Amino acid sequence: MTKILIIEDQEPLCNLYQTVLHKFNHQIVFATTGEAGLEAAANDRPDVIFLDLLLPKMSGSEVARKLRDMGILPDVPMIITTALDEVNTRSIAESLDAAAILNKPFSVNTIIETLTSVLNAASRKALP
Repeated sequence: MTKILIIEDQEPLCNLYQTVLHKFNHQIVFATTGEAGLEAAANDRPDVIFLDLLLPKMSGSEVARKLRDMGILPDVPMIITTALDEVNTRSIAESLDAAAILNKPFSVNTIIETLTSVLNAASRKALP
């Protein structure tokens, strides 16, 4: 079972993640603020992190930098989620060493495809 930390402030999206990812037997941990996300990452040690770039109070970029300072990134793959335009998102994601980007709005299939791709890449990377 994969433990997924989702740092997202929009309740409808949290509900969507819960519904979709639970069907695939993933364990989901939610945080609705950057601060709560940092605490959850430290305490729960997720296998993957979904991180919204547009969080209140502390931006997703700041959360990612703190996750890196904590030693969680880049070991744990991070999927950036955002409503920002694709050009800006790509450069931000690269600077944060994100494994993938989900541009909002996205489909249920895109969530699963992206997560599967990231998990497959992480398992190949872990092999000697």
